Amino acid sequence: MSSSFLHGNPYIFFLAALTAGIAGADFLPEGGAGVAVYLLAALGGALLLYARRRKCRTAVFLSATGAFIALAGVYLTPSPGLPAGESGGEVILRGRCEALFAPPDKYLIREGDYRFLLQVKENPGIRPGDSITCRARVFPLTRKQYFHDFDYDRYLRHQGIHARAYTRTAEITGHRKDFRTLCLEVRESLIRKLRSVVPDTLTASLLEALCLGYREDLHPDTERLFQRTGTVHLLAISGLHMGALYLLFSALFNAMGIRNARSRLGLIPLLWLAVGLTGLSPSACRAAAILSILLVGRAFRQDYSPLNAVAASAFFTLLVNPNLLYSVSFQMSYAAYTGIILFFPPLNRVREHLPRFPGKVYSLMCLSLTAQVATAPLTAYYFHTVNVNGLLVNLIAIPLAMFLLYGGVALLVLPAVVGTWIAPVVTGINRGLFFGLEQFETYSYNLTGVYPSLGHLAGIYLFLALLPAAVGKRSRRAIAGACGVLLALALYHGAWEYRRNHRQEVAVFHYHDRSVVVLNYRGHYAFLKYSGGDTAVPPYVLANGLRPLPANEGFLNSALHFRDNRLCSARDTLRIADREHPPGEGGGTLIVTGNILPPRETGGKTPRHVILDNTNSPYCRKAWRRFCERHGARYTSTGETGSVRIPWSCPRP
Repeated sequence: MSSSFLHGNPYIFFLAALTAGIAGADFLPEGGAGVAVYLLAALGGALLLYARRRKCRTAVFLSATGAFIALAGVYLTPSPGLPAGESGGEVILRGRCEALFAPPDKYLIREGDYRFLLQVKENPGIRPGDSITCRARVFPLTRKQYFHDFDYDRYLRHQGIHARAYTRTAEITGHRKDFRTLCLEVRESLIRKLRSVVPDTLTASLLEALCLGYREDLHPDTERLFQRTGTVHLLAISGLHMGALYLLFSALFNAMGIRNARSRLGLIPLLWLAVGLTGLSPSACRAAAILSILLVGRAFRQDYSPLNAVAASAFFTLLVNPNLLYSVSFQMSYAAYTGIILFFPPLNRVREHLPRFPGKVYSLMCLSLTAQVATAPLTAYYFHTVNVNGLLVNLIAIPLAMFLLYGGVALLVLPAVVGTWIAPVVTGINRGLFFGLEQFETYSYNLTGVYPSLGHLAGIYLFLALLPAAVGKRSRRAIAGACGVLLALALYHGAWEYRRNHRQEVAVFHYHDRSVVVLNYRGHYAFLKYSGGDTAVPPYVLANGLRPLPANEGFLNSALHFRDNRLCSARDTLRIADREHPPGEGGGTLIVTGNILPPRETGGKTPRHVILDNTNSPYCRKAWRRFCERHGARYTSTGETGSVRIPWSCPRP
């Protein structure tokens, strides 16, 4: 990273250091954050002393600065621990509702310094701002390992939640308003106005999502249609919506003759007013923050950098809430902004040689393309799918969605009497949008089953970052760096594929209502145990690209065979105990499913490792834990550790 680039974009360096500190804090063991803070403080202080002694060499000074910023990231990342005495059983919970987490029965409750996800069986109509009292069962969040499955506890932890709580009913003891609850109340009144003005329920529900960020009334078929056509980003308030509002407000300022850069600072309160009407949606706040920084930079500096403004917005956002680093919408938003800043200007130069209308279509196409290219790796990583031809439908969907947005703004601002005359026009635009999406859905192609690793993501984004300088500016360093990244990415992918195709292990999965035990043998798989009504293939199989293991090629032979719930090889033995196959006697590894109690007496060999899946009751788990303690065996439960991998080395026959 050159000194001139750093001088013009310092917040990129600050953001990288802060991100490293926040990400590192998530991997530290309990109590390790304090040790990391002291180590980083000592390292930063030593580097500063060295820099002073050596006349402040730039590299040393930057290293010290990076260490201190990373220290701030570790220090600010909250710990998910609970106070003593509240990690199970029933407690009296007295707190205040901050938000509806998942209506209609889950609420985000704050009590002192702790936040709980409270599920209420009998919904008393709790609203944000209500003070509640209840007797609840509290369960702290755990750190488990899941193999390509969604980790709900980890997701809650990154939302700043400390524990889950369950209660039958809760008593509302009061209500206190703040700015957030006021915004939510205003949004509810605007939603009621939209419903009264727009008779078509489909149009009203879509306007609620586009204009106010309220998606609860959207029909599941509507969401699936947007997902299959690669336009689901239109349903969430994001930079696209805030950018459209920015263009609308700018046009109004131009019509009033306000063209001075500093006078346009008046756009900032209008943007934040729109954010307030969305109920302070996090994605809307991020977009408004970026646009505000850009407006301030344009007003007071002529050489401001949009890339630095985006980095500054992300930096200060993470300082306020470090957990947003793990938010998918946060990552997707800033990836899209960065992609547009890096790739849109060079691609848009072709517009100068095109007529006016084709030039606008080309600019819109470039805008959509750059955003999709920048977010495609994240889409593949989190959702394991990439819409290949979504660019074409976005050329139609984005303008129609923006017209819908402007129509919704008009319906919200103008009196209801005028709104009834505008509503049919807005309904017609909505029907045109749905007609286009339904026609395109037939030809939409989604690339599914994509499971890139974090190493793939790092390599792809590093290559994309170097690409504008390599192609646009033809910098020799950038070209060499891009070629080096491609070579390293190819070598990494080869090593990753080799490891994936030669892995030998047995995986026990953490499911509430079924038992799943899978053998992974050199790129092939076989179910050793699968209980449950459905026959869905676990994500573990899809992510590793496993093929079904042929019955007579390497599975039922002298080197590896499975019979009577017993997997045997020349080196080890694994048994699965269920209702048809009792535990019995024998060494090796024992997997217990179906709530089977341990034998009272064992005269022969005992297993050296006992693994219980989540179909076993707490009483059964306690009994097996005592059994393992008595016989010196290792005990593991997927209810405590998540899914379990058992290395299974087997020579070829």
